[in-house]
Amino acid sequence: MKTGDSIAKADVFVLADGKPQQVNSIDLLAQQTVLLIAVPGAFTPTCDDQMPGYVTQAEAFRQKGIDALYCLSINDPFVMGAWEEKLASQGKVSMIADSNGTFTQAMDMMCDLSAAGLGARSKRYVALIENGVVTRLYDDGGPAFDKTKAEKVLNDL
Repeated sequence: MKTGDSIAKADVFVLADGKPQQVNSIDLLAQQTVLLIAVPGAFTPTCDDQMPGYVTQAEAFRQKGIDALYCLSINDPFVMGAWEEKLASQGKVSMIADSNGTFTQAMDMMCDLSAAGLGARSKRYVALIENGVVTRLYDDGGPAFDKTKAEKVLNDL
């Protein structure tokens, strides 16, 4: 993925009323200005350190013109729902489960974290998506946590 790319069409899942709901990435992400925060795994130490910044700064992102914040990970929708509860991110950052990695693979953002016992996962990145097009991309290139900190992204917008 790079700036100027359109987002891929792939099925992902959200948890609605406690049940997985399959949605198309285009329907979810392409109709507004969204910040897509992709992480290698829910409940992992670095991701647990990264996400609270987005939750606490959600309103500041909205004041910069972001309509919605989404967090995507290659996890199942129940794990993402439990993580949303743990982070108390309801109404601030919505969770997306890329259960099979189809969106992540289509966007060419996969990384191999088998050495850490995680298998194929998403790189850690944040994409500003405006009407389905990536207009800014903050890519840590793997599991590192540097370019994608909430404060850095917010200051850059």
